[in-house]
Amino acid sequence: VLTEARDAFLAADDAETAAEAEMMLAEAVWLTGQRDRAFERLHAAEALIAREESSPAKALVLANVSRFAMLAGEKEKAIRVGREALAMAEEHRLDVIRSHALNNVGTARIGTGDKGGLGDLEESIAIALAANSPEAIRGHGNLGSVLVDLGELKRAFAHIAEGRELAERFGVVDHLRWLTAERLWELYFDGRWDDALRGLDETIAECMATQFW
Repeated sequence: VLTEARDAFLAADDAETAAEAEMMLAEAVWLTGQRDRAFERLHAAEALIAREESSPAKALVLANVSRFAMLAGEKEKAIRVGREALAMAEEHRLDVIRSHALNNVGTARIGTGDKGGLGDLEESIAIALAANSPEAIRGHGNLGSVLVDLGELKRAFAHIAEGRELAERFGVVDHLRWLTAERLWELYFDGRWDDALRGLDETIAECMATQFW
């Protein structure tokens, strides 16, 4: 359906909306574990939007380009594109995209050793909570994850727990599974290795039993 929608928008010379469809395709393919195909779709979305003027659609696509660059370890690109998306989101008063972009930029900054990224992540969460947006789930999860890397375990697992509660409230299943797995690090660092492994086995089995591809 998304492929047909993209083709229809391209036929109508609507590059912005076609780029949004490509971005959604990238997300859908990513969730099936097809990394290379997902990035092909994302690069196509990026090319479609490149010559367009500042707009909500361009801000959304760029925020997602930043997100996937961050996930791929392309930290400098994630920061650069994320800040471009953030500027557009501020221009068009798009709070959820502001939150999304700050989330990506903050996580990438921490990955470069810049602890100023913690402030970006905290701001991202605050904006998302004020907007009652599920983007707060990802904010808590990413903040928890980077805090584990920084050795701030108590604070990290508090954020992971907050994110998990929000995932349950919003019904975002993929984020709930992600944060269920992240929570198992607490057992690991507590020396309860058998419990951690048992929890991982249960989580993997649940995912395999309900996979949608």
